[in-house]
Amino acid sequence: MGPGGAQRPAPWIGASALLVALVVIPTDAPWAARVTGEPITIMARDVPLDPADAAVGQVGSLVYKGGLVLTSTDRRFGGWSGMQISADGRELRAISDEGWWLAARLAETDGHISGLTEAHLGALAGIDGKPGTAKADNDAEALAIDSDGALVVAFERHHRLLRYGPWPDGLEATPRAVAIPAGLAAAPANSGVEALTRLSDGRLLALTEGLEAGPDAYAGWILGSDGAEAVSWTRTADYHATDLALLPGGDVLVLERRYTPATGPGMRLLRLKGSEIAAGARLSGALLAELPARLSIDNMECLSVRVVDGHTRVYVMSDDNYNPLERTLLLVFELAD
Repeated sequence: MGPGGAQRPAPWIGASALLVALVVIPTDAPWAARVTGEPITIMARDVPLDPADAAVGQVGSLVYKGGLVLTSTDRRFGGWSGMQISADGRELRAISDEGWWLAARLAETDGHISGLTEAHLGALAGIDGKPGTAKADNDAEALAIDSDGALVVAFERHHRLLRYGPWPDGLEATPRAVAIPAGLAAAPANSGVEALTRLSDGRLLALTEGLEAGPDAYAGWILGSDGAEAVSWTRTADYHATDLALLPGGDVLVLERRYTPATGPGMRLLRLKGSEIAAGARLSGALLAELPARLSIDNMECLSVRVVDGHTRVYVMSDDNYNPLERTLLLVFELAD
C-alpha cells in the first residue's frame, strides 16, 4: 500500500541485456531546465584517507582519488542512503532516509573532486503524488537505475519499491509501485532492502539489512519480469550490506558497514561474481578492501561506479544520521588493476 491508499502494483518491466547496454544517462540538457526543488548551498573541505598520515593513498585494492566532508546550513541535508553518479562524472543524485532527494553538479580541480555545486533538494513523492508525512513513508534506503533509465527507490519500515521517471529528473516525478516479494513484509522495520542494483541481464538484485535467511545470512531477491527469486547474503564479522553497484563485465561491487562501541565504524568493499548470482544461491564476495575507524570513514551507505579511461572509479558516501557527531563524507577511489 502506498501513501495514497491501496493500489495494484505496476507489473515489473523487464529488459534484455542489449537494452541494458544501450542505456544512456543524458547530460546535455540545460541544468536549470531539468532540475526543480529548492537550491541549497553545500560546503566542502578536503579529507585525507588517513588523518594521521596524508601519504597513505591505498587500502587493499582501493586507490584513493580524493574525498570531501560535506555540510550545509539546510537542516534537510544529510541522511544520504542511496546515490548514483552520471557516466561522465558531472552529476550526482542521492536519496535520504528522511524522504529527500538531492541533485548536484560534481566539481573537480586538478582531476580531483572539489565540491558540489548547483545543488537542489526536494521531497520524494509517493504514488499519490504527495510527500509522505511519517518516517515510515519516507525512509528511502537504496537507489538504482533500471534498464530503461527509470530510478528505482527501495524504502524500509513501510517496505516497498517505487519506480520514478528516467534519469536525470525522475526523482521529482510521481512514482509507480513495483511488485515486491511476499517475504519482504516479514523484514524488521529498520532492516528492509538496503542494497539495490541492476544486473547485466536487466534484473535487479536486492539485499536486506536484517531479514534472516538461515544461519549467518540475510535475505535477498533477484527481481525480474517473471517475479522474484530468493537469494541470501552471507553475514560475517558484524558487517551488513548497505549498497550494490554493477561493475563492467557483470560482477557486482558490494558495500558493507558495521558499527560496534568497541571498534567504531568499519567499511568493506567486496566483489561478487556475476556468474554466482542465481536463484537460491547463498552469495558472498571476495574482499577488496577493509577500512577501519582510524581512516576517514563514517556510516558508509551509498555506492556508485563509473568507468574513467578504462579504470573503474568508485564513489562512496556516508549517512550522518542527522547526528552532529557524524559526518557526510564523499570518498572517491579507483580499483587497482
